[in-house]
Amino acid sequence: MINRNNNLTLTTSPLTQPARKPCGTANLGHRQRFLYGRKRRYSTGKERDIETGLYYYGARYLDSRTGRWLSGDPALGDYVPEAPINDEARKRNKNLPGQGGVFNYVNLHVYHYAGNNPVKYIDPDGRQQDRRGDGFVRAAPRENNVLYFRVDNSGVERSGGTRAWRNNNPGNIRRATNQIGLAGGFAVFADYETGFQAIIDLLQTDSYNSLSINDAITRYAPPTENDTANYQSMIAQMTGLDTERTINSLTADELNIVALAIQRIEGYAVGNETPFPQPREVP
Repeated sequence: MINRNNNLTLTTSPLTQPARKPCGTANLGHRQRFLYGRKRRYSTGKERDIETGLYYYGARYLDSRTGRWLSGDPALGDYVPEAPINDEARKRNKNLPGQGGVFNYVNLHVYHYAGNNPVKYIDPDGRQQDRRGDGFVRAAPRENNVLYFRVDNSGVERSGGTRAWRNNNPGNIRRATNQIGLAGGFAVFADYETGFQAIIDLLQTDSYNSLSINDAITRYAPPTENDTANYQSMIAQMTGLDTERTINSLTADELNIVALAIQRIEGYAVGNETPFPQPREVP
């Protein structure tokens, strides 16, 4: 190619210079084969369609080159808050999907993938993004250690530290709907943030919401397994709150303080994390 300074430049990249047929018409087949010629799995485990170069997630197709869906977000209607006419509606409005619903401006771009942040989030089926948690989608115990797996079966093994850290479960919660596994009789979460939020979510359930802080701790740490009176005393000292107040009377900041105190009492000490080697690409 000759530029405007009459210098000859050789361009060899198939992305910048399409192959030419003898008749002079552009042949895009070479570029298509370069981009999509091999059948591989995307980082979320979806298989590329060779003919289109797209990934099918169930609800819609993704173009991995642009990081954009080919159709709009099917959950858009769920992002809109309800009229706050009762406690159920107000509770829903505090936990809108898409991490804030319409109040999270990223959701207004209905073609974005994973909140425009695929390093931190994934969208397993094209309907709603989830925190990636380093991409961990399942977990399993190995003696006292915990194995975390990504969709390609690479991952990390956690050893040492406390159970709360090994399980990403700072509240040592037994079961949760968004757990990715069980280890030592306790839920395992994909990341610390999800595990910490699980404490708050549990305290906001009907089983706890109307109880006083003291009564909530009695349910959370029953005398059959814990020194409940000491637990209640430590909560009062760490939070500075009146422990006769009900959980539903606490502000978001106060509830966060209670959750932090629970984490401290349960014990959260970091240990060792050893990565697995990533398997070879699927041909």
